[in-house]
Amino acid sequence: MQTHSNKTRLVILTVLSLLLEGCSISDWYNGYYAEGAAIIKGQKDRNAFYDAESAQMKELRSKNDAYCRGLASKKENAMPMKGYPNGVFNEPMYELCMNFV
Repeated sequence: MQTHSNKTRLVILTVLSLLLEGCSISDWYNGYYAEGAAIIKGQKDRNAFYDAESAQMKELRSKNDAYCRGLASKKENAMPMKGYPNGVFNEPMYELCMNFV
């Protein structure tokens, strides 16, 4: 009689664990998989946008990038950050420069 009771408990425990894991699969699909799919779609869209540019725009963008990167990486424009005595790259300045140049 004792083994029958243990088998019943094992079946109930197995069914409950499968049901709980089923919920986590839907969470994985809605969270991790959907986020990964959105990132891949964004990368494809970005690549399609930049590949559709003319050769002159690509050349201008590379010149602007070099200019803005040099401006944002100058020592006097470095952003102060704890633990970095010389500061760090000024990302906001770089982004503004790329938008307006």
